[in-house]
Amino acid sequence: MIKFLRQVSSEQLDELKYEGDYGGYIMANADPEQVVICNSDTLLAAMEQEYLWPEFLASQGIDPVAQEDQVYSPYIGA
Repeated sequence: MIKFLRQVSSEQLDELKYEGDYGGYIMANADPEQVVICNSDTLLAAMEQEYLWPEFLASQGIDPVAQEDQVYSPYIGA
């Protein structure tokens, strides 16, 4: 079975970036050799740097490339 990722708008992506789910995902999946999350300041810094952002979006079933207001084709620019 092929599972397609859903598209979201730019506004929805911005809202997701500062939700608790994204912060929780970072804390649960952070590689301590890449980033240290020891308090809310370091977590916020990781969120602002979009640490694990594509992985988080995929875990939510969201396509990080194709947005509602864009037409995405893997052949464009290839």
